Amino acid sequence: MISVFTKPWSPEKYSISDIAGRIKSLGADGIELPLRPGFHVSPENIEKKLPDALNVMSDFGLKIFSAAGEINEHVIRVLGMNGIRMLRIMLFIDMKKAYVKSLDDYKRRIDAVIPALEESGVSLGIQNHCDYFVGSAAALMSFMESYDKRHVNVVLDCAHCSIAGEPADMALDIVWPKLGMINLKSAYKKRVNASDSEEAEYVTEWTDCHNSSFSWKKHINDLKSRNYGGIYCLHGEYGSRVHLQGDAVLENLGKDMAYLKKLLAGA
Repeated sequence: MISVFTKPWSPEKYSISDIAGRIKSLGADGIELPLRPGFHVSPENIEKKLPDALNVMSDFGLKIFSAAGEINEHVIRVLGMNGIRMLRIMLFIDMKKAYVKSLDDYKRRIDAVIPALEESGVSLGIQNHCDYFVGSAAALMSFMESYDKRHVNVVLDCAHCSIAGEPADMALDIVWPKLGMINLKSAYKKRVNASDSEEAEYVTEWTDCHNSSFSWKKHINDLKSRNYGGIYCLHGEYGSRVHLQGDAVLENLGKDMAYLKKLLAGA
């Protein structure tokens, strides 16, 4: 099943129906819904707006497979009541606290919602993320070693692994016992200052599947060899310092979708 993260389409310009039509035309099976302040559905309006969003998606033959937000017991319970089984989060490292203290705080927050996860049937899907987050598969598995996969699992994003310098096949092998979902996007480091500068300056360039710093073909084949049957979520992130927004992502997202479907079909 293929999902698309709908973050690029802001509520100021696009309705849920607008988004559903675009996702349907791309050929996806459903979406990951950003459940954050300022989006169509937020923690503050989730009880009313989430059922509305589900109904619109259903009208287009689409599902909401997961939501992206923060650890919140009320949100977890409402997701469960509406049949959404994953809340995707990331582990931000607050350097004022430092690494270990940041993770200790996350463990306390996760421990506090384990009863809600158990009762609702929702899992926390923790995604690795470059920069000031837990970025590698190895570090992520170390963090979540003590958790039951039913409650806490991994959302593997090999674009972020590649920025962290972690090979995609090794990352998959590390997280496989607790893998919950696959994110797909592409990135590489691009130099942005002159070659004769005293020090090089790089930015992360988010790009389409054909310019990825890791091989989508090998990654999908590795997943198929392990009989992975879960969700592939396309994130539609393109650009460097400023990401493309709204319909500006559709050309590249269409390339990613077509290539993913080709790989899944074995072509």
